Amino acid sequence: AIPSLFIKDLKSILETPNWDYVPEIEVNGIFFNHGEAGSADRVALYRNQSTVQGHRHSECYIKHLKQDVFAVQVGTLIDHTSMVFDYNKTNLKPWVNGVTVIKNNVPIIIPFKK
Repeated sequence: AIPSLFIKDLKSILETPNWDYVPEIEVNGIFFNHGEAGSADRVALYRNQSTVQGHRHSECYIKHLKQDVFAVQVGTLIDHTSMVFDYNKTNLKPWVNGVTVIKNNVPIIIPFKK
């Protein structure tokens, strides 16, 4: 019930006026998405296309499913000590911090320590 006059859009908040925010995108034949439809490997098999996705903060992996199809679940970059993430204390799986780099269409996971 907050009036729209007081709500900023994402581009204003992040000071990125020329960026386009999209739920999914394909770059160099790789499908990138947020990841609410299923695990990265299931989406990659369904699409028969290399897939990179987030959303599942407790998973961080690369699976080579076929010669030219891989699946990447990227993990997260959160601060586990932040109060905003207290709700995860009841989760049995700990969140995995890390990033994924795609270089020459090859995925590389770089884990971060807590």
